[in-house]
Amino acid sequence: MDKEEIRAGLAALREEIATAQRALESGSEEIGLAEVGPRIERLCGAAMALPPEEVTDLQPLMTEIRDSLQTLSQSLGSAIEQARADEAADGDAPDPDLGEAGGARDDDDGRG
Repeated sequence: MDKEEIRAGLAALREEIATAQRALESGSEEIGLAEVGPRIERLCGAAMALPPEEVTDLQPLMTEIRDSLQTLSQSLGSAIEQARADEAADGDAPDPDLGEAGGARDDDDGRG
């Protein structure tokens, strides 16, 4: 893979990450990025096989991708935490008519 092919692959990856970030921010449950790990490894491996002066030209793009992935990872973590909190608030609240344990209330002798 030559430098321009690597640059094109990295640029496409940068756009996919930006699209995923926008999808997450809009509340989408599907953000894409299928097989992103192997693609990053392949592109970075190919970049590292280039002569040093050519790799230097790609470093800003690679740094931008790293930073975007870190931001996406933080956003995903926050979204997961929020989803768990929402789920706990919706599904685990005790029923006030059933008391804390969900059984008969203290003032209910069960005789109806």
